[in-house]
Amino acid sequence: MLINCSGFGTEKKIYWKYYLVAIDTDQSCALSYKLDSGSYLGITPDGVVQFAETEQYIVTKNLIASEVEYYIFPKIKTDEFTFEKYLIGPLTQSKLKLFTTKNKLALKFVSAR
Repeated sequence: MLINCSGFGTEKKIYWKYYLVAIDTDQSCALSYKLDSGSYLGITPDGVVQFAETEQYIVTKNLIASEVEYYIFPKIKTDEFTFEKYLIGPLTQSKLKLFTTKNKLALKFVSAR
């Protein structure tokens, strides 16, 4: 999804060219990649309410139709626009716990706003 709009509800830089971006409402918040043109490419589905980051990953907590889903995206510096091959998810809370335990990650979620 390509996003190009002059007015953002949320535009929060997370890492390198990765931002949390919401147009109009907080429910439209998604992890996105900022292009040199100033437009954004969506990486996760809309619905990001919280996020956490480690040295290696950005993790989003999404609320989609009253269901909580988690998405994991590695902190990679690439201009290759094939984000879907790196994105892990949707995950349930129990699958996220398995991933974090296996990879020895401690997550502290904060608001996406």
